[in-house]
Amino acid sequence: TPFKSERLGKYEIIPLMANHRTVIEGDSCAFHYVIKAPDGKKLFYGLDGAWFLTSSWREMKNHKFDVMIFDCTVGDSNDWRLFEHNTIPMLRMMIEGVKMANMLADGGILVASHLARTLHVSHEETAKILEEIDVITAFDGMKLEF
Repeated sequence: TPFKSERLGKYEIIPLMANHRTVIEGDSCAFHYVIKAPDGKKLFYGLDGAWFLTSSWREMKNHKFDVMIFDCTVGDSNDWRLFEHNTIPMLRMMIEGVKMANMLADGGILVASHLARTLHVSHEETAKILEEIDVITAFDGMKLEF
């Protein structure tokens, strides 16, 4: 249920509506997640979605995240998937909004994931581009401790 906090073991999880085709067409629900750990740290996990829906953004602003993981499927192209996934230019604006809303905890980490290999330049080039906005580019097998 969107916005209804649930417990999963020792974690509290709040599902947020994602801006993805399945939501708009009513096929099913696509979610982003706010995950709260017992030590108080928070993770935003937001793949499979484009611009944040207003209701989800309002809930996100209630939190300070230690790690935020964003969809960046499309890269820097005008591929049709930009209507349900993020491009690098979209991510730039979203990160600016996150910072302006003071949603990132001190020392917080920003990560771009869900990158379509066919819609991006090389991983190394993408990492350099995203580094300019303080975003780490995810890779297969990546692990983060926070």
